[in-house]
Amino acid sequence: MNIIEALKAREIDRPYIVRKAWLLGDAGSWRAPRVLVTDAPDRSMLAYRRSTDYQPWVPSESDLLADDWGIVPSPSR
Repeated sequence: MNIIEALKAREIDRPYIVRKAWLLGDAGSWRAPRVLVTDAPDRSMLAYRRSTDYQPWVPSESDLLADDWGIVPSPSR
């Protein structure tokens, strides 16, 4: 799915989006950054590698045009 479809598919218990291209290993890995999109002006997009490690995320052109987006659970899961 594209980034807009992934954002629309989010649920309360699955608020994060991730690109499949970011996953590692055969079955994927949650070490890949998760992106949380919010309405807060100073933190509109946050990339999480672990539950307490986050930083602002600025998507690249390839991120915005990609069709390998999906939704994932919160980092604590």
